Amino acid sequence: MNQFKQGRIQILVSTDVCARGIDLNDLDLVVMTEPPKDHDSYIHRSGRTGRNGSEGTSALFYNYNKRYALNKLEYGANIKFEEY
Repeated sequence: MNQFKQGRIQILVSTDVCARGIDLNDLDLVVMTEPPKDHDSYIHRSGRTGRNGSEGTSALFYNYNKRYALNKLEYGANIKFEEY
């Protein structure tokens, strides 16, 4: 973790449980491999890219079976995802 904070390591992979205790600034990208269970978790995770006025990208991978969960996130967080 210290090497990541110092910029010596540029990629950090974390489970959801571990990510809850990580306090990092200057993240350019957060990638989620499936939709979180609730919109607060999504906001918390994706918000790590926008701390202290910085900007970043949050990507969320999902399969068609998870589309309902994605719609629920959009409604609960009052956001609209861009699909690529």
